[in-house]
Amino acid sequence: MAPGGPGGRGFGRGGAGAPPGAPGGAGRGGRDAAGAVEELLGREPARGGGGGGGARAGRRARPVDPEEARRGQADFVKVRDWRGGRGEVGDLEVERVVASVPGAPRGTGGAAGGPLFPELVARMRLLEAQGELGVAGEGRLPPPGEWALSGDHLADFLRGLLAVHGALEGAVSAGSAGAGGGPEGRHALARLEAAASLPRSVALEAALGTLGGPGPASGGSPPAEAKAYAQYLADLGRVAGGEGGDESQAACLKIVAHFFALHLMHATSFQNLLAKGSARLGLPSLSAAEGYRLAGSSGGPVGALQAAVDAAGGEVSSAEGIESVASEVRKAMQKTTVLVLPLAKPA
Repeated sequence: MAPGGPGGRGFGRGGAGAPPGAPGGAGRGGRDAAGAVEELLGREPARGGGGGGGARAGRRARPVDPEEARRGQADFVKVRDWRGGRGEVGDLEVERVVASVPGAPRGTGGAAGGPLFPELVARMRLLEAQGELGVAGEGRLPPPGEWALSGDHLADFLRGLLAVHGALEGAVSAGSAGAGGGPEGRHALARLEAAASLPRSVALEAALGTLGGPGPASGGSPPAEAKAYAQYLADLGRVAGGEGGDESQAACLKIVAHFFALHLMHATSFQNLLAKGSARLGLPSLSAAEGYRLAGSSGGPVGALQAAVDAAGGEVSSAEGIESVASEVRKAMQKTTVLVLPLAKPA
């Protein structure tokens, strides 16, 4: 269930506490991405091991469009009541609909096959609809509207984000400067590194200073989940910057997926959580929204991210390379989503 929808349990876009430049003005792909992330973090807890998302009464599936099917596209739905197999497809009540999810990877990569950002969003939506994403053990977590967002919890969250963003920035730099692998991965990472407004380490250090919490340099330790993710990214960067041929190329392309996932979550749900937490504590904004600007982009942080990811995708000319990026989205989203665990504590 998307925040602000029935139940109103999450932090919706443009709602109270949403930071300036929230992603409502991004392009189509940006709006889809923001909605998918909000649904991921703000939906009803899973019941009986069955994915997330409560039933929406009266929601109907529509018949498959033959033209969409011919292009490899169709709606992914979870049917609530098959009516003993006697109902017409268009009359069945469904719990979730993910519209026009590509049924197969595009035939060619780069600009010829379409921009990369919407393709990664589509992969993310398909994984979410299949129940492949979400916080481990989310059924035992309190809903986001009941999170305390205390100063200590926010400090732990910020330290974790700082560790992971720092590791990602190091991995991007190492891969773009590496000598191994093919040029596609290195050039893609060079495009991400050129998006100078996107790195968040400096802004996160400032947010920790505003909160008064110690950063890594003064003895503050990030949560275990963040440390593990940071180590994974550092390992990817080491391989990407080495001379491992195909292995280095594959690591470079995996880093693109983690850049997409971490920055997407940071620019949407994470920013809203930080804005709400800072307002609750009576502090200046901790959302670190300043500086999200990239030449040729619009729509705030998600627009800047979309421009950078699409530029990176333009360097990947093979279908195999695009699939290497897309196939890492599942792991990237899972590792990124668990970063909220320090905040998921009741008041």
